[in-house]
Formats: sequence, C-alpha cells, structure tokens
Amino acid sequence: ATIGIAQVTSVMIDRHRLNVAVTHCNDRYCSSHKRDDRSPPPERSSDSRHDKSKKDRKKKKKHRSRSRDRSPSDGGNDRREEPWLASQLRVRIVDQRLDQGRHYNSKVVIEDVITPTTCSCRLDNGTIVEDIQQDMLETVVPRESMSAVMVVGGRRHRRHLGRMVSRDKSTCLAIVQLFPDFETIECSFDDICEYVGRTDHL
Repeated sequence: ATIGIAQVTSVMIDRHRLNVAVTHCNDRYCSSHKRDDRSPPPERSSDSRHDKSKKDRKKKKKHRSRSRDRSPSDGGNDRREEPWLASQLRVRIVDQRLDQGRHYNSKVVIEDVITPTTCSCRLDNGTIVEDIQQDMLETVVPRESMSAVMVVGGRRHRRHLGRMVSRDKSTCLAIVQLFPDFETIECSFDDICEYVGRTDHL
C-alpha cells in the first residue's frame, strides 16, 4: 500500500517513467498471454486410451472365436464335442504319445471304428495301428477340387458324402456338393474330412 501511495504522488513528476513502466507491464502481459495461446491441447487420459484398446482387442477376439468354432451350414456345433470317426476317412495323427511319436503328423486312413471315439488306422505301408483315440486325430481337407469328402460336423448333413467343389484357405471354408441330391452347402474345414472309400456313386 505504501508503494501505491508513492506512485500516485509522483504521477505528475515522473509521468513518462510511469508510462514506460505501465507499457512494460502491458508488454509482459501480452507476451505471457501469447504463450498461453500456443500451449498444446490437453492430452487424452491414459485411462481413455486403455479402455479403447481393451474394446478393440475384445472385438477382434470375438470375431476370431466365431470364425474358428462355428459351422455356417449346420448351426455352429463344435465337432470336437461329439464323436465323428468313420471308416475310410483320411486323418492326421497329431499326438506324439502314440507309438513314441513315430507316426506324429502322418496321414492315415481309419480302417475300423471300434467305439464311437476309438478306431484302428492303416498306415501308408499297410500296417494297422489299434486303439487310437479320437483326440489323437485331426481331419484332413483335400487340396484338389472335386475330391470326395464326408461331412463330420453339424446336425443337418452329418455323415453325408459329397464332392468338395472349392476351398478358401484364407477363410477356412469349403463349398461341398452333397450326394445324392447335389445340394450345395458351405462348411468350415473342421466339419469335413477327406473320404477315400468307394466314390463311383458320387
């Protein structure tokens, strides 16, 4: 307050100096104001970025699960939850415990179905391997178009034979023409298997 009184009483005496002081203060205010205008906008909080990233991952995961486990033609049953073994199907051994891994990743043909989830298989050299469990095997999708296949998954067309008209590896889907009415359906790779039995009626 004492400084304010001294400035008021010296207005007439040092008016030029006061004006300079006021001008200098105004310049400082303007400079400070300009700096404030150039300040960057507030960043988005890390929580918002985390929530968005979490939603994106959840959406992708949902899409992957639907495209892998559901069958477009038969209502989406998972073939692995029910017996699917059948004679004359070409399958792949995917269990290294079988015969100490000597047949791992080998393609074999189901010779006989002993129980709904147990079978015997014929190797390429003609040897028969007994008591192979269903979970040790994987279906084989033929590479050539018009190859014979059996529908092994789903409800409506399970156990039906047909010809694989085409296949799309990028989507894991195949077009199958069924016997005997030549109905055309779309199946996932998990729902069909190469058939090596008699095909003269197909």
